[in-house]
Amino acid sequence: MASTAAPILPASDASSIRPSPLPVPNYTVPYWRTEPHPLDAYRSTPSLPERCDVLIIGSGMAGVSVAYHLLNGQMEDAERARVVLLEAREVCSGATGRNGGHLKHPPLLSSRLRDSLNLSSTDAAEVAAFVDAQIPALRHVVEKERIECEFNTTRSLDVWLDEAEAEEVKMKLKDEPRSDLCMLDGEGEELERLTGVKGAKAATSVPAAHLWPYKFVTSLLQIVVNKGLNLQTNTPVTSITKASSSPFLDSNDTYHSVHTPRGTILAYKVIIATNGYTSAILPQYTGKILPWRGMCSHIAVSEDKRSTYPQLTRTFNIHYSGKTADYVNPRPDGGVVIGGGQQTYSQKRELYVNVADDSKLMGKEKHFDGIMQRRFVGWDKSGAFTEMAWTGIMGYTSDQRPHIGEVPGEMRMWMLAGFNGGGMSMIFLAAKGIAKLVRGGIKFEESGIPKAFRTCQQRLESRSTFGL
Repeated sequence: MASTAAPILPASDASSIRPSPLPVPNYTVPYWRTEPHPLDAYRSTPSLPERCDVLIIGSGMAGVSVAYHLLNGQMEDAERARVVLLEAREVCSGATGRNGGHLKHPPLLSSRLRDSLNLSSTDAAEVAAFVDAQIPALRHVVEKERIECEFNTTRSLDVWLDEAEAEEVKMKLKDEPRSDLCMLDGEGEELERLTGVKGAKAATSVPAAHLWPYKFVTSLLQIVVNKGLNLQTNTPVTSITKASSSPFLDSNDTYHSVHTPRGTILAYKVIIATNGYTSAILPQYTGKILPWRGMCSHIAVSEDKRSTYPQLTRTFNIHYSGKTADYVNPRPDGGVVIGGGQQTYSQKRELYVNVADDSKLMGKEKHFDGIMQRRFVGWDKSGAFTEMAWTGIMGYTSDQRPHIGEVPGEMRMWMLAGFNGGGMSMIFLAAKGIAKLVRGGIKFEESGIPKAFRTCQQRLESRSTFGL
């Protein structure tokens, strides 16, 4: 949902932060969910299993990717049948089904990791390499599993419209250690011609990929359901407690009681993949992972107008003053998915900070009306119009790093959440690392997950709370 720009952090009273509510029903319908998959509201069994070996909460990119990596590992058929995935609503109806369908290694990532997140050069390089590895990993699974999700590798342009910020970017890029990044030479009309963006003051090009995220996730989910995963949609988790004595339990084992409105499941291992909603079931993450609402749109063009404008072949991030941005993902049908618009509402933090309601629009969607005509060269007579607009809930963290790994103070409970609007560029391999940890026999340092992302008690106790 988010741009690659750093979030605008609010200055408000920390005491006002409360745990996230559960996902709401009647959500705004995103473009990606206009073709529901047969598993969309599926339940493998009419009733919940009484017990399972592994329980995954969340059916977005994170939860389904963990299930895929887990069930494709060394598991017996009987073990696969004891893996359960719970989804509060329909499959992939959270952030993954509402984002821009776009992933890349942002051009200023390394400098941001060092300057804003205060990571060492070594830790920043580890994160950068991890992000770089996502596109090849996704391409591999798409090809291996023959997933039809319009996956395409391309280049992505970051274009800055503000003169002062453009000069700042040019200075920072001198310290960006990347061979796959190039700065586009030119200024004025020449740079507009090179980028196709009106008013361009600076621009970079980096490798990127785009896809239909809902189709990717549901295709991956079909694979693991076929392998024995028990899927239960419309089953929100309300709380997790330690199980009391039960005829199912061995005296030396402790299980988790996972409570839902449809009953309770005893789970030996639990994986939390709930992103912005995490504090609803892990209250210790209140104020550490906040639900953060964003808005997105699908811009359509009438078929008879498609010869009147240049087709976009690259994705974009259009950067405005104040370090806000729109992201642009061209579609094969000539339309475009555009999200962002934070510059229109950044001062009204009640619209987005700690907001978990994606059933309502934000009242700022007019930002998308005519945006292609305003921003892109040659689109003036395209007739492009906003066909759909929707909102989605991201998970932003107080220290701007995801929380991944074993939940502090809990036995056999792992999480991956809080991707700060950039989960597509991190989640798939983070899920692979979590699957390795869940299988056991390795340390976090052997999981492939950057150590800067590891969730721990020290981070929970940190005073870093969105500038509060």
